[in-house]
Amino acid sequence: MYKTKIPRSFFIFILYLSAVYITPFFIAIWTRESGAERLCFFLLTAILSATEIHGMRYYIKTFGCQQNTADSERIASFYDARGGCVADSEDAADVVVINTCMIRDKAEERVYGYIRNLRKARSPQQQRIVLTGCIVGAAAREPSGTMRKKLLQRIPDVEILPIEDVGFEHVPKRGNDRHAWIVISNGCNNYCAFCIVPYARGKEMSRSFEEIMGEVKDLARRGYTSLTLLGQNVNSYGADLIANARVKNKK
Repeated sequence: MYKTKIPRSFFIFILYLSAVYITPFFIAIWTRESGAERLCFFLLTAILSATEIHGMRYYIKTFGCQQNTADSERIASFYDARGGCVADSEDAADVVVINTCMIRDKAEERVYGYIRNLRKARSPQQQRIVLTGCIVGAAAREPSGTMRKKLLQRIPDVEILPIEDVGFEHVPKRGNDRHAWIVISNGCNNYCAFCIVPYARGKEMSRSFEEIMGEVKDLARRGYTSLTLLGQNVNSYGADLIANARVKNKK
């Protein structure tokens, strides 16, 4: 009797599906907690983000503040490291990365309008759209889950790239050879009633002084004459570093 041998790659593929899709789904149902739902959201969507685009052309569209501009410079380096090459326009790109802003409702609607225009021109099979930035952060952290549901309903065919996945080990691909944006901190702990930033950006985290000065000295050697330090709450830079150091000292 002839027996068909099932290739090993088939079992690996089944394990992959179970880990990425099935397990998080049942975790969210079992716990019925917003934290688990947010975790499930990221596990189900972040795995689809365009982190492997070898040979593809990417275009980055940036909405919002200077910090988003600085983040987009790191995103460009992130995609270059994965074999991508920058496109001159949306029309020439295989992947469009949208770095989003939602400080106001109008800013959020501009993102949705931009995506609608892209989809009128090309289908998901013809052009991939990757969403990153503040809308993604808020959808993951906002406790009621309303933003997450809104995002999935309005633009279900986009891929997700959490900005936290783009670390500072990626040297920014700067658009100016004299002036540079330098991110010294990210996030905010204040939770003002009118502000979305703590959800969009998460808890306040400061980069180390040594890391920042290393970047500054490198820029000076390369001829940069103007630097701007960025953060959602620069006045409290280093507060988290001091608190963490105290905790370590107590141990």
